[in-house]
Amino acid sequence: MTQFNLKKKKTREKFFFDKNNIISEIGNELIFDKVSFIKKDLEQVLVIDNYELKDHPKILDYQYSEFEEIGEKNSFDGILSNFKVHIPLIQNMSENLNTIKQHLNNDGFFCFNLITNNSMVTIRKLFNEIDEFVFKGAYTRFGPFHEVPNVIDALNKNGFKDIVVSTEFIELNYRKLSKLRSDFKQFGLINIYDQNQIFKRDFLKKTELLFSKIIQQHESIPIELEIATFTSWK
Repeated sequence: MTQFNLKKKKTREKFFFDKNNIISEIGNELIFDKVSFIKKDLEQVLVIDNYELKDHPKILDYQYSEFEEIGEKNSFDGILSNFKVHIPLIQNMSENLNTIKQHLNNDGFFCFNLITNNSMVTIRKLFNEIDEFVFKGAYTRFGPFHEVPNVIDALNKNGFKDIVVSTEFIELNYRKLSKLRSDFKQFGLINIYDQNQIFKRDFLKKTELLFSKIIQQHESIPIELEIATFTSWK
């Protein structure tokens, strides 16, 4: 099983389920838009999230749970997740998709959001350049992210049908490195794999110098995020 830094993992989860988090709010709207298009009402819906969703006319009753604490099998007409299955699907996609399928009724609806590998491209390239200069090799500083084709393939192999995916691209622009660093710590948009990183002051100096030059030339540093919203049926 993939090993993660648990402290960073909890920080990331706290970010995604903060009610004031714009990315989480956008993700919820994307899921609700998908629910609006289905033709039947969902009587019992499991929400794998940390805070309550607003009412939806097609959802009659909500139940909330951590992924690890999902209840009885074959008991839900729908399962919704706004990023909460992101890490479980990294750890073991096939096994955890099968777990979700087992908890759906026949013709049950599964809708979820993931952050794709098209995210944070600019910032990853910048830090790779800095790492190569300072450490003579690059660390994986951001992620993990998902490849959409891999998720579609896993859904198919686990027997989900009528799979549809849409993507939403968001760009956040930063004018100060200090603000970017502060938000990354708060947001959890950092790598959570266990890896030994050596601290060097040259790294901070190189980072500040490079970012200052970019902000002078372009006024801001872009942080790209691509949200993939998947819908499927059992």
